[in-house]
Amino acid sequence: MADRFTTFMNHEISKVNLHLPTQLLNLALTEKMENPGYRTRTKQFVGFDKDELNFIKENIPSMYYRRFELPIYLTRRKNLGAGLYVIGGSEANLYIIQKIINPELEEFHLWRLKKHDGFERYIYNYQLPEIRRRLRTTTVLAFA
Repeated sequence: MADRFTTFMNHEISKVNLHLPTQLLNLALTEKMENPGYRTRTKQFVGFDKDELNFIKENIPSMYYRRFELPIYLTRRKNLGAGLYVIGGSEANLYIIQKIINPELEEFHLWRLKKHDGFERYIYNYQLPEIRRRLRTTTVLAFA
């Protein structure tokens, strides 16, 4: 049984995350939607920007569309240190965020062949503004 403080904190974190989607979509599904977007936990509709979807499609091979989760979660994890976010989703999600941080990054297939040490899954506060500027509607901040 959880103590009172843990129960209280879990409740507070849930309240802070009411803007999160009720379910994730894949990129292939968004192509079939007339108005691509998702519903938040409070039933509010958030639409995806077409230019953002096009940017993702231009950089991810179509064979990975079913694995690409939208919106991309950027989860603030205080237990990992100050100003650190974890990129959620598949390898393709990770690539898109890395492509924004480093526009000179090689194509997805070449990048995928390289051995990754896991640090690509993390971003820092100073990188967040550029990511959110480029993918304002297709990323969402979560708090853990």
